[in-house]
Amino acid sequence: RTALLLDFDESDDGASGFVVLALFDTGGEARLLDAANVAFDRYTAFADPARLAAGVRDDLLAIRSTHFNSYQGYAITALILLRAGRIELVDEVSTFDDRTCVWQRSQLLDLGTGAGEPFADIAATVTERLEATGEDCGDEAMPGPPTRRIAVTSRWNADAQRYLPDSDAFAVLAQENEKRF
Repeated sequence: RTALLLDFDESDDGASGFVVLALFDTGGEARLLDAANVAFDRYTAFADPARLAAGVRDDLLAIRSTHFNSYQGYAITALILLRAGRIELVDEVSTFDDRTCVWQRSQLLDLGTGAGEPFADIAATVTERLEATGEDCGDEAMPGPPTRRIAVTSRWNADAQRYLPDSDAFAVLAQENEKRF
């Protein structure tokens, strides 16, 4: 199989793009298996890593949509299972980088897979780092701990026929980030 990202957005209006993830069977005569719009924000590309092995013949893709303002960076990473020739959204992880005169905060997503049958567990961790800028800006204080980790493991649920997260930590993180927009 081959997965392609096809970017059809030609506008500069700042709206979310139109980027299609197309999944092809390339054994023999190529044929389209499935397609979906995966643009969650302005700029969309494969994340790093772009592909993780999820099962014997199934893969997990990570696709990131981003945009940036002067002191803010927004990203949504979609975790997509390619199963039985279909595209299935597993989860979305929203991260947010911001900066003031005194501090800068970054949120970095790390992905991995672990044990699990018939599909591997998906381990996703956001590491948030808060660092001083070194500038003299008056009485503004650092807003929190220098580092924190937010981790969610999604496991295959045979009854539901989909991945289920072990917590709502990423939804809580998205709500926290939204308050800082």
